[in-house]
Amino acid sequence: MVEYVSQIADALHFAHLHHVVHRDVKPENILFGRHGELLLSDFGIAIMVRDLSPKGQHVAGTAAYMAPEQVQRQPVPASDQYALAVMAYEWLCGERPFRGSSAQVMLQHLTALPPAFPHILVLPSGVERVIHKALAKDPEARFASVLEFSQALRAASGLSVSTPVTISDITLPNQVDANLETTISDVDVAALQDVSMPSSSKNKLERIVLFPLRRGPFERRGTLIFLIASAFPLLLLLPTLIGNGALTSYMNENQLPSLSFLTWQLLIGPIVGSKRAPLVVAFVYMFVLVPLLVQGRVAIFAALGATLAQMIIAAGAGIWQERQKSYHFLSSLLLALVSIALSTLSHSFMFQQPLFCPFISISASQPASYTFIPILAVLLASSMEWIVFLCVPSLRRLPQSPETTQQPRRGIHDLRTQ
Repeated sequence: MVEYVSQIADALHFAHLHHVVHRDVKPENILFGRHGELLLSDFGIAIMVRDLSPKGQHVAGTAAYMAPEQVQRQPVPASDQYALAVMAYEWLCGERPFRGSSAQVMLQHLTALPPAFPHILVLPSGVERVIHKALAKDPEARFASVLEFSQALRAASGLSVSTPVTISDITLPNQVDANLETTISDVDVAALQDVSMPSSSKNKLERIVLFPLRRGPFERRGTLIFLIASAFPLLLLLPTLIGNGALTSYMNENQLPSLSFLTWQLLIGPIVGSKRAPLVVAFVYMFVLVPLLVQGRVAIFAALGATLAQMIIAAGAGIWQERQKSYHFLSSLLLALVSIALSTLSHSFMFQQPLFCPFISISASQPASYTFIPILAVLLASSMEWIVFLCVPSLRRLPQSPETTQQPRRGIHDLRTQ
């Protein structure tokens, strides 16, 4: 990392000697030469030092790497040193010092101190001091030049001789994020005072999004999810599939299978998504209802209607879950209640039974304990994402923030100052 900073600093120092401020130093603008050397590119918004009057200036640059004075439309050569220090911080810590929307990040550049390095990062103590000095809010408090910054970083790291750089040696954390940083052409600096800062509550459980497991197209891994989602209810209903007993009788006599199957129906849409859930439902219903059709226990109209209705309900639940930005229990509870209400109405109409929750009749002639099955199923379905989060520590990660969602690179520099 020190060698990379040194090479970029040499290029910036050369530009500064010629009275040019780059104003958009970021990983995306670093290229590799034929022999593995780093090349500083994209001087599209660079400006001459003699033209640095704040009058008529626009805020230009990339919010994540923008120095405080650059946000205030007063860039100086030390602004490039600040951006390079942000890059060094990112390479060492795996993330940039400030996160949030563009407006939130710019406000943090103006007012917030950069966080300390993680405790698990083992580095010479002087490295952190050097980088934090280059990240000072006041340009005068930084190093006298970007070259002095790189030399201080090399000395703090205990290195004295430059080592050759090869392309195979390079590792850039957050490569996708860097490619998606958009150059800003102008912003109302005064309006930043009204921007709400990112809340520390983002690390709470409510911010975790685990479902659906697959949001993309149906791939090989999606086939495995499809098989697992289909196998669970089929194994659950195995006694009725291989025997001659009626499905409703089996479910009514066994509360645990009833609860499990009803919970599966409420969860299948949110867990596997809108594209796979209807296929899973159709596959399971086919195996469940075909034996009953052969035995003449259900009419073909009722079987097809119930299957189609549950496919639509599962697809709708999947679409609902895919639109969620974060997990909220009340939202999941409402989704489960709507799903069970629609399932109950459609199945009661198709199978001509009162209050017929999918394959579970709940009428006055049955024990009162059965009325708790749908209630427990709804509560389990609503809290399943939270339960999975607690039981599987490896899934404890924040959802991808909107500003890092992959988007096309087309037009990434269209907003530059003309």
